[in-house]
Amino acid sequence: MGKTYSRREVEQALVSKGFVVDPNDHRYLHLMLQGRKSHIKTMVSHGRGGKDIPIGLLGKMAGQCALKLRDFRDLVDCPLGAEAYAERVRNHKALHSPPWPQGTRLP
Repeated sequence: MGKTYSRREVEQALVSKGFVVDPNDHRYLHLMLQGRKSHIKTMVSHGRGGKDIPIGLLGKMAGQCALKLRDFRDLVDCPLGAEAYAERVRNHKALHSPPWPQGTRLP
């Protein structure tokens, strides 16, 4: 099944990698790149204190952070550092290609 993490563990790890917490009611974390808020964001549930985040939600958070689940675990566990993650985000294919097939006519 794989390792799970508490809300606190994930939030602290993401903040240490360049995310900032949006001070609204929900716990949205936005990735800052070169001093500017990027489009990469995820939400950490308030949860019940230190209760673990279910594996399904970890997978969704990974996708929101432009990572596969195993890479997201590396981001939380620290083998994937802030600079390496920022470089990966800058080079992510989905960020530089349109979300529609090439040659599609737009309305």
